[in-house]
Amino acid sequence: MTMFNEDQDNLSPERFNSAKMNDEAVQMVTLITDEQDYREQFIDCRLQWISDNDPHSHLKNFYMVDCQCEINFFLSRQQELVNERDEHIHQIEQQYDREVQEIQTIEPPESVVPKIGPEHLVRERIQQWREQEIHTKTERYHKDIQMIADKYNSLHEQCEQRIHRATASYQEAFRVWREEHNKDMGDRLG
Repeated sequence: MTMFNEDQDNLSPERFNSAKMNDEAVQMVTLITDEQDYREQFIDCRLQWISDNDPHSHLKNFYMVDCQCEINFFLSRQQELVNERDEHIHQIEQQYDREVQEIQTIEPPESVVPKIGPEHLVRERIQQWREQEIHTKTERYHKDIQMIADKYNSLHEQCEQRIHRATASYQEAFRVWREEHNKDMGDRLG
């Protein structure tokens, strides 16, 4: 957190960079955080399926294994995204609370709020400055929360789409396997 002193104002580079870092951090959140880990999960799923060697498994071929792995990956990623979103929002809330508390306790810079004049007018100007600073922080807070919600909602929707596609592919692969399996059974019996 940047401390507010008489040499800084609301548009200080430190405060701008802090807000910019929040924006950049949110923009860097991706659907697949580690491509290599993502690919290795498919290999692990295939190896597990081979080692299980279960003829009664609902997974009948590599394509079905890959589809199930994709479904599991994105179900898990959805939960991670919820946790990341909640943590990010919590951090923004804490930062906002600290900044509001700071505004309420500090004296504004002399360059922004002149301390010349009757005491009641100086107190009034300080109060107006504090209200304006809090209003500005509140607007930024709501904007940050909305940006976070939009980004994570978009990623959550992408997970849903990937799960839907993988489920459809899995069902198609099962249908093809069943047709081939039934044909093989018919050839053996006939």
